[in-house]
Amino acid sequence: TGYTDVIDIFNASGAVRAPTLFVSSTLYRDDTSLVDDRRVRTLYPPWEYASLRAAVDTAKNTDQTVNRQNLARQVAQIVAMVRGGGRVITGTDSPIDHTAVSTHMNLRAMVMFGLTPYEALSTATRVPGEFLTEPVGQVKPGMYADLAILGGNPLTDITQVANVRQVMVNGTLHTVDSLLAPFAESTATSPAPAATNRMLAPVPHHPANARYWWHDPHYVRESRHACCAEG
Repeated sequence: TGYTDVIDIFNASGAVRAPTLFVSSTLYRDDTSLVDDRRVRTLYPPWEYASLRAAVDTAKNTDQTVNRQNLARQVAQIVAMVRGGGRVITGTDSPIDHTAVSTHMNLRAMVMFGLTPYEALSTATRVPGEFLTEPVGQVKPGMYADLAILGGNPLTDITQVANVRQVMVNGTLHTVDSLLAPFAESTATSPAPAATNRMLAPVPHHPANARYWWHDPHYVRESRHACCAEG
């Protein structure tokens, strides 16, 4: 009862939730269609593609029982919110999670564990547009002429959302090949960039830090016992 009461209160407030289903990466155990997609292989920089492959390896080679249970519980909350009249917006925290791919994995997880494809799609189209009061997310007069033309019906198979054949941007039609071509040529002809140190120099200690008790190194060290595993 408490679980549903909290959701009812949240929905009644009119707030919008943007869940981040990081653990949807567990689905890579059975579904690597996006990881192997030529668009991802072309557009991802090498370091990010390596990170994506590492997530696949983890999903395939470790016990995913707890992750699957966790994902099911997270989506159950989303289902309860949507069915209770609440508003949910697909959230992925990109680029913390894998850019673009995580959006589709979130949608697939939502459908796998309870939402209909239409409900899932609404979290990535109509609902964000309404919340942001921007003319996006719907196909009707007055909306931006930005469209994705798919090769299948996402209302019966949510994976078809990624089956993009053409896109229209501000009324101009593009094919996938035409959009990928400049990047494919660059990838084929450009030498790999030299490794560089992306770490900035440490920020020097400032006397003003002394005014804030949570900056004290003793406090930070002791707090590790409450939140972090000791190496």
